[in-house]
Amino acid sequence: MPLDEEVKEIKGIQERKKEREAYMSSRGRKKAAMQRMLQQLRTATNSSAMNKASIIVDATKYMEELKQKVEGINSELGTVGSSSSTSQDELPMVTVETLERGFLINVFSERNCPGMLVAILEAFEELGLDVLDARVSCEDNFQLEAVGGEGSPVVTSSESNALGIGLYDEFRTVFASASPSIAPASHPYPSSTGRQRLVSG
Repeated sequence: MPLDEEVKEIKGIQERKKEREAYMSSRGRKKAAMQRMLQQLRTATNSSAMNKASIIVDATKYMEELKQKVEGINSELGTVGSSSSTSQDELPMVTVETLERGFLINVFSERNCPGMLVAILEAFEELGLDVLDARVSCEDNFQLEAVGGEGSPVVTSSESNALGIGLYDEFRTVFASASPSIAPASHPYPSSTGRQRLVSG
């Protein structure tokens, strides 16, 4: 065999050897990476399986359990949100209007708590309101209309807003006492629920 052909054959053998080594090395790296991934999967899912198929089955079951837990949490959050919305809807609606000499207060609630009228009158007294006339309806719901003054003969628009805020805070306390599901807020103004309306005339 000529020398040139022998050299070419040797080079070919060396190249094929390098290719096989590179292939085996790449295959080994992929296999090692797969083993690491499977081990991480076993740890994350608390699986005791040893082979690839069983580990994947355990991981699938684990993911399904997580999905059910998430759905359960979302369902609970939806129930809490609905309950909170209902409780907010039960809060009283308060309007305060300035009159020529004094103010007009209207209170409306879709539910009538026992002792609500007494508590509201106590709130008036606590805020120093001089009620001159009042009309009350306590049948299916609660409605109160009160006319009065606050020490001075004329109540300004800013004072009427302050009165409305003070009354609303007092009424939240009344409702929270009657229904534990309604917790008093730090301050409702300005209201985003539409249950407080402060109107100046």
